[in-house]
Amino acid sequence: GGGGGRPERVRRLYREGRLGEALREIAAACSSAPACEQALPYAADCYQVAAGPELAARFFREVGRRHRELRGQARMYEGYFLRKAGAVAEAVGAYEEAIALAPSARAYTLLGKLRLRELGDVSGALEAFERALELDPHDTEARSLKGRAQVYLGDAEGARRTLEQAVVESPRDATAWSALGRARLLGGDQAGALEAWRRAASVDPMHVEARLLLGRAAVRDGRLEEAERWRRELLKIEPELEASGGAGPRE
Repeated sequence: GGGGGRPERVRRLYREGRLGEALREIAAACSSAPACEQALPYAADCYQVAAGPELAARFFREVGRRHRELRGQARMYEGYFLRKAGAVAEAVGAYEEAIALAPSARAYTLLGKLRLRELGDVSGALEAFERALELDPHDTEARSLKGRAQVYLGDAEGARRTLEQAVVESPRDATAWSALGRARLLGGDQAGALEAWRRAASVDPMHVEARLLLGRAAVRDGRLEEAERWRRELLKIEPELEASGGAGPRE
């Protein structure tokens, strides 16, 4: 059967916050490949909030089985939810098939994030972010993550160039500013690192990493009043840091 006006109803229900109803409408829309294709991004957003990752992964797996022309997109979303469910190996397989069927900057970025954070494969992550940028030179998330991978690989100059471009393209991206601070510090520019971390803290009042790094730098330099101010800000964001001695979140 055809999807009719279901994509518009999906959009309306999504905008109104009626996510359970939107998911039921999406399931009906996915009887038709064209309507299902329009509904997939809304399905991902709704499942993110309204259902568990296992259920979401099952939905996208079924979409890929039902509509071969959508399999690449569906496998990308399935990989995202498999990763959230802790099924890392299965997520890698889903992303790699998605890329083989329908290469996209988003799929490469998601694969790179998984390689970087779950697998610790920094070189593989860097390769994925570079492929994402080949497909979409304006993908600011891929550029920021590429710079962070370069920091981890010890490429201070390459990371600085990448991340300075990232903050020009997206000046309110606190994550890029924080990574730029790390790149500058790696290259010996402590003043530039502090400036970047302060920018990260100013554009995002909830950014933990920048405040943690600024606090550590203040302690190291004997600026104890400033260190205490950053500590208080961190505890407002993450009170459990008090119990961990301010160790901060893992990378």
